[in-house]
Amino acid sequence: MAIKSIAEITLIRVNDGSDGKGIKSIMEYYMVSTVNSGITTGNSGWSTEIPTMTTINKYLWNYEKMIYTDNTSVDTIPKVIGIYGDKGPPGQTGNGIKSIANYYLATTAKSGVTISTEGWTTTIQTMTSSKKYLWNYEIVVYTDGSKYTSAPCIIGVYGDKGAAGENGMSGIIVSDTAPSNPEVGQLWQKASGQPIQRWDGKKWTIHYISVDNLDVDTLSAISANLGDVSFGTITNYVEGKRALAVGNNSVDFYNSNAEREHIGYIRPYTDGGYDKYGIEIAGDNRFLFGVAGNIVHMDNQTLNYDGLFNLGGKPMNYEIITSSNTIAIKYANGLLLCAGHTSFAATTAITAKADVVFPVPFKDTGYYFVSNVQRNGSIVTSYWEGDVGGNNIRTTVKTSISHSKTNGNYGIAYNWFAIGFWK
Repeated sequence: MAIKSIAEITLIRVNDGSDGKGIKSIMEYYMVSTVNSGITTGNSGWSTEIPTMTTINKYLWNYEKMIYTDNTSVDTIPKVIGIYGDKGPPGQTGNGIKSIANYYLATTAKSGVTISTEGWTTTIQTMTSSKKYLWNYEIVVYTDGSKYTSAPCIIGVYGDKGAAGENGMSGIIVSDTAPSNPEVGQLWQKASGQPIQRWDGKKWTIHYISVDNLDVDTLSAISANLGDVSFGTITNYVEGKRALAVGNNSVDFYNSNAEREHIGYIRPYTDGGYDKYGIEIAGDNRFLFGVAGNIVHMDNQTLNYDGLFNLGGKPMNYEIITSSNTIAIKYANGLLLCAGHTSFAATTAITAKADVVFPVPFKDTGYYFVSNVQRNGSIVTSYWEGDVGGNNIRTTVKTSISHSKTNGNYGIAYNWFAIGFWK
């Protein structure tokens, strides 16, 4: 495994000053009262809905709550925005409020803004470092069609960015000795090229390491999508003793109760029988899967199936499922073995593909699959799992075999074997 290093790492943290704050939202509050002075935001009766004035509650009051981007808020001073019209001489009635519209403007001007100034909108405008002042005015429409327009006033000011803060600690401390009183997350390196360590609050742990070659007794806590991997032999150990090895076109089983006792294998069969090729499974008894007359055969019809992969003297419960040209051995512990025969129609095509359908679906597409040419005519030049373009097109229920061949009209057949898990 090769992990490339970074020539130099320099991390500096600089603390900025506090950002300015803007207006996040504005809430309008209304209240009717019998008095035209002395009303504060502390009085009871305020509502976000416009109440109806009456001959008793003649005065309509209003104030605004501005909520800033840092979630603080400021209330404006309550003011009278409407007065109920008393009944005048005979025939004359009072005048109520029909609607209220608010207008907003963000501008560079701190004074001199009027309702004629360009840019007013009914939506709250965003203040910036140049347009620091948010202005507001209201248009009140009464039930008799008349209007009242309030004088524009400033309801918000943009906060400038604060002064720069002091420099923070260096991202990595390079020293022969560990830093004293480190903060959680502090990085430390003894020298350039050495592993970078991180303080987790209790101890220093390896944070980054760069090596050209890695040699370890135990490599764990690594999860990756490895794709297609070339390897020698993969060995599984149970309580320190070898139990299974995959490599050299073979899956070999060992009795983990007796070190290195070989008890079975699965591999291609190439030394004769059933047109010279097949799949061989051996345990206490021996299975040979070949093809004759388009029927899947075993070389011993009276096999003691309980003996197959009888690991550590403990028989494994199983079920045998067959279909056209295929057979599956489904073990209760989840292991699934499938074998069969797939033929290609006689054709002059240089490349061709045929599907391999499993009699029992696998749990996922991580099963081990191998195939051998069973009938050839010496015209197949290469063969592989996947489509004619070489892409792997596995599913849990099937895969494909493709081959290239010299031009010829000889039918091609393959014996294949797959091992994985059904649960």
